[in-house]
Amino acid sequence: MKLFSISPALIVALLLGGYPTLSPALARTEIAQSVWRLFASPQGDFTILMPGEPIATQATTNIDTVAVDIQGFVVQRYDDTVQYLVTRIEIPDELNITGTEPNQLLTAMQNQILSQTNGQLVEQSRVMLGDYPGQEMKLQTVDENDRAFVVINRIYWVDRQLYQLSVTVPTSLEPSLAGSSQGFLDSFKFVQN
Repeated sequence: MKLFSISPALIVALLLGGYPTLSPALARTEIAQSVWRLFASPQGDFTILMPGEPIATQATTNIDTVAVDIQGFVVQRYDDTVQYLVTRIEIPDELNITGTEPNQLLTAMQNQILSQTNGQLVEQSRVMLGDYPGQEMKLQTVDENDRAFVVINRIYWVDRQLYQLSVTVPTSLEPSLAGSSQGFLDSFKFVQN
């Protein structure tokens, strides 16, 4: 499955190992225990609920010939068809963004995501994380195998950092996973250092 994110440098294929076969008694115990755990970034700048242990990704891309570091954390579920992703992009001082409206930057990022995924915009709204502006969009897209997906994407602008939260769900599973998707997005907390 293609991962959807801000930069093509972040498009990676991550596969989690297979699921072990459980005895019926052990399976009931597993069902009773939630897979959702609070994840804190290694830098201590955010926390978020993740449905399992995330895999860390690291990438660098160039914006106007300036190297930009991108750190991501991803969990895939349901035979790797559902993806929960959070990324942080640090904007270097060399990129002069002084005087740029945060909503302009957020809109530009959302437009880039739409063009990269060939997605069809379903909904878009502004959101806030405390005093920090953000945008959320919901789009529909298909992967290279013509499977239909819904992607809910939030981006927050915090100082000189962009945080992206993204849930990718097959259209057929979206109604049953709506609460999990919303819980993931709403659980993101920025931690002041």
